[in-house]
Amino acid sequence: MGSVAGAGAGRVAAVHAVSPFGGPAQGVDTLDPEFFVQAADALLGGLAAAGGVRRLVAVGLFANLLGTDGRPVMDDPAEFPPEIGQFTRAHTAGLARLRERGAVTAPSTG
Repeated sequence: MGSVAGAGAGRVAAVHAVSPFGGPAQGVDTLDPEFFVQAADALLGGLAAAGGVRRLVAVGLFANLLGTDGRPVMDDPAEFPPEIGQFTRAHTAGLARLRERGAVTAPSTG
């Protein structure tokens, strides 16, 4: 959190783009299900400590977007492979934390 506060000092915006993986060989079965929630907490805490950072852009998965049927894409096995469901659920939990603590709004679609 301290390094986020230092990096955020004097800034008006930040970008949240994190990955729990060091490279493509690492499998989703090694994922800590709390990774994205912990990353969101550290980011939001650090930005609050920095003060002045009023905008946050979160880079995430298309899995959270709604399909034509109104369901998240990650709920459609034809669109999103079920074998990476653990990853999408963990990522969605991090997005939910950003929304509950940081007033995140839905992305613009055009």
